Amino acid sequence: MRADVLRAAEQGLPWQVVLDAVRQQGQRIWQTLTFADRQRFLRHLRSYWDVHRYRIAPQVAGVLEQRQRDGSLRVLAARLTALEGDAQKLALTLTPRRGETLRVSADHFILTTGPAHGGLTDSQPLLRELARRGLIRADKLGLGLDVDAHSRAIGREGRAIPNLLISGPAARGYFGELMGLPQVADHAAAVAAEALQALGIGQSARCPTI
Repeated sequence: MRADVLRAAEQGLPWQVVLDAVRQQGQRIWQTLTFADRQRFLRHLRSYWDVHRYRIAPQVAGVLEQRQRDGSLRVLAARLTALEGDAQKLALTLTPRRGETLRVSADHFILTTGPAHGGLTDSQPLLRELARRGLIRADKLGLGLDVDAHSRAIGREGRAIPNLLISGPAARGYFGELMGLPQVADHAAAVAAEALQALGIGQSARCPTI
């Protein structure tokens, strides 16, 4: 990818072109990786991928850049190791990638790491009940729910549940790139086709596309 970004730059093309191409091939790339390589990617490269995969609007980027120039915004790569405080002030202990531990005082703390996909089965009553019955289980990578190549849920005993299909980002442990709208839409269509096939509904009996 880095080599392709350099080649694209030589042709006057932005790096986003390369990332868009990788997104289109993301599922195929992910599914060719071994489990150990998937773990390695999540451990070492996921943050880099997320930074380039999820883009912000140019207007928002302009505001952030201006705030950094004004000195009212500082970006720091660090791990939050402790959080203390009361209703008025918070004290954060941060461990940067490089340098000594920092103590930061703040009025507000906003957690923006996204949903806890590893705890998806406990996140809502329906999923908790399905997990209790052994019909679903979390995938081993902590990205969502365990599924097979046909998007069928894998139950507690490791067997596919033929009449329970998982669509969307919850299935990305198996399929990989399932966060962008095009990928989600394609996967939803594939899951719908699986459902129709399971119900014995042929192509001629399906509703026409509008």
